[in-house]
Amino acid sequence: MRAFAFHQKFALRRERLALMIRCIAEGEATSEDAVATYMGVNPYMVEGFRGWLCKTGLGHANTHTYYLSALGQLIATHDPRLERNETQWLLHYALVNTADEHAEMWYRFTNEFASIGMQFTSTMLQSYITQAVPELPTNTSAIASDVKEVLKSYTHPDALGGLGFVQKLDKSTYQIVEVAPPPPAIVGYLLFDSWARRYPSVDTLRIAQVCSEPEMPGRVLFTSRGAIIQSLRDLQARGLVTIADTQQEPVTRRFHAAPLQLLLDYYTRL
Repeated sequence: MRAFAFHQKFALRRERLALMIRCIAEGEATSEDAVATYMGVNPYMVEGFRGWLCKTGLGHANTHTYYLSALGQLIATHDPRLERNETQWLLHYALVNTADEHAEMWYRFTNEFASIGMQFTSTMLQSYITQAVPELPTNTSAIASDVKEVLKSYTHPDALGGLGFVQKLDKSTYQIVEVAPPPPAIVGYLLFDSWARRYPSVDTLRIAQVCSEPEMPGRVLFTSRGAIIQSLRDLQARGLVTIADTQQEPVTRRFHAAPLQLLLDYYTRL
């Protein structure tokens, strides 16, 4: 699926995305028309929400075939309306990493452009993308469309606005603010998932890497270094990592199971 304009200009709305995953989970997603009927929308909107389904890591789909990912199955079972704050962090994380699908604007916005305390406009974000991305779509309107959608997704309460790290100051100005991290199990999932993909053969990272490298918790969660360290200490108390108090501040991985297991254990206890 393409990296830009995958949403067909349909804004992310968790209520509609939740309808799609429930339709798939119940075995009703037999065709595009069947999904449209279940969701109560027209088939063109279904095409847009197929994009959101894939980019948020919940599933995979084309015109004729729909299925949930392992994450999508877990969420469909334990948070089928996508209401929990923890679930919204997971959708955000899927949008901003390169594990499977690639939402270019969301990745660049989170991992490169945004930083705590900065103020910016949509024009500044679009200018950054046009300079930073080596292979832009020939249709430049797709870039403007994604700038609009990324800002809507992080400010609208029906999307991911509840995460709170993007605040709209006025008609054209936004600010990135520090927020509290999610529960340790969610931080652990983000940490071990990004660790396994980016450093599969390395068992020790530095705290600085966890706090600042692309797709790592410090970049994705827009929280302070101190809060990330506290989350790491919470994970250490659970025997999942060890942290050595040395100059290099090494974090050693003790958890080697599938990262999704942390989510399964967490959601089943809710």
